Amino acid sequence: MIRRRFEMLTRLPITISSPLLFGLPVLAVALLLSVLWNRQSQQAVIDLADQNIEQIHALAAAKVADVLSIPVRVCEVNAHLVHSGALDP
Repeated sequence: MIRRRFEMLTRLPITISSPLLFGLPVLAVALLLSVLWNRQSQQAVIDLADQNIEQIHALAAAKVADVLSIPVRVCEVNAHLVHSGALDP
């Protein structure tokens, strides 16, 4: 079977057989590299998006904690002012 294919290639003119022998492997390598590059770029985008989401969550959590601490600090200031006599209850 391999011999039959080889004989078929030897019967083809060089203008047809040379692109087949050299072009197809180059095309296969190019396609393989394109697929690998695509997968790596998708993974890089996913990693960056995950990092950004984590940073956004951390910043939002810090802001929420800061806003929620305001009433506690106001109560502490008021308690200090009441105990010092500066604020009449």
